[in-house]
Amino acid sequence: MKLKQLSFLLTLFIITLSGSAQEFKIDPTKFFTDDELSSAHVALKIDELTREEKNVFMYCNLARMYPKKFVEFYKEYLKTRTYLLNDYQEGNKYYTSLIRDLKFAKSAPPLLHDQKMYELAKCWAEEAGQLGITGHDRKSCEYGYQGENCAYGYSDGVDIVMQLLIDKDVESLGHRKSILDAEYIGMGVAIRFHEKYTNNCVQNFSKTNDRERKIEDKRQEKFKKYINTFTEAEQEKADACRSMTYLNEKEKDIYFLINLMRLYPQRFKREVWDKWEDFGPALKREEHADHELGYQEVSDFLATAYPREIYIPSEKLIKEASCSANKWLEKDPNYQKCLTGQYGWKLDTYHSEGVFIDRLKFLTEANGGNVLIMNEGVVSIIDKELFSIKTIIIP
Repeated sequence: MKLKQLSFLLTLFIITLSGSAQEFKIDPTKFFTDDELSSAHVALKIDELTREEKNVFMYCNLARMYPKKFVEFYKEYLKTRTYLLNDYQEGNKYYTSLIRDLKFAKSAPPLLHDQKMYELAKCWAEEAGQLGITGHDRKSCEYGYQGENCAYGYSDGVDIVMQLLIDKDVESLGHRKSILDAEYIGMGVAIRFHEKYTNNCVQNFSKTNDRERKIEDKRQEKFKKYINTFTEAEQEKADACRSMTYLNEKEKDIYFLINLMRLYPQRFKREVWDKWEDFGPALKREEHADHELGYQEVSDFLATAYPREIYIPSEKLIKEASCSANKWLEKDPNYQKCLTGQYGWKLDTYHSEGVFIDRLKFLTEANGGNVLIMNEGVVSIIDKELFSIKTIIIP
């Protein structure tokens, strides 16, 4: 055995077989190879994580990357936890469905550490623990994740992950689906004291991670470089909505780009739009086919558009759009009553992936108001937990 692998396995045994986990003698090395364990233990060198938070990463990734092997590991795990998990045994519908899901699951890439998700998870684990509450209704902590799992009672990583995968009494199996969902590539994990259940663990998931964010930061640098081909005076003129108190920052960012396009359409096409691949979100993937269509729609528009003056949406229209979006979020069936009926409009939802990506995706959304807004119209965006609500009003 190579020295590097031996060192890794020694670390793995120290981490995995310590504390209460050692008492039950569950040994992952009997089910997974050295390379498989190493590839799953992605958080091993993240200093700010505790031993068991690192283990949550490892066991989640073993289930994602090697689902069929995990079936046998899961069965062995249950043999060591019979006095805790009697009703999780063979014949129980949660047991049966987990075995089925793992056997038919396709291998997914490992979840990597996401610092932003870690901060969100840590805040809620501490807040919920101090208040002795459960669920996802944050008080002072921010939202910003695309998925969240909360587990209570266990302190060991293996127990936490198994509890979430088994998902007893959760008809939607939402915790299990989050762990196995290949669209999630980043995760933050925090295990903290809980006033009622002694321990609680929060997992926050994202469709990016620290590695991906570094790539996005480089893309944003290129984007800023292309925007800076316009003079400070030209940018300041296009950013006239920045002083409007009835707009939020995301809306202001969008109107800045819209007005830069309106004022200098051919230059914007040449200096920014035609260089999309250097900085923009991917357009070729199947789920973004609408964005690919929208990109071409905007490109054609800019090629022949005449310069326009800046456009500042009226406060009345913004309030109308915001009212409908807020009521929709509150599940108020009368949300359309916010609208006067004088305008065409559209209410939409989309996952929030950060201000930079959001504003670019909006501008390439086919039939989403992109070209129409460049002529005249209103967009209102309201962030809420897992997604944002977007209302477009076209005068």
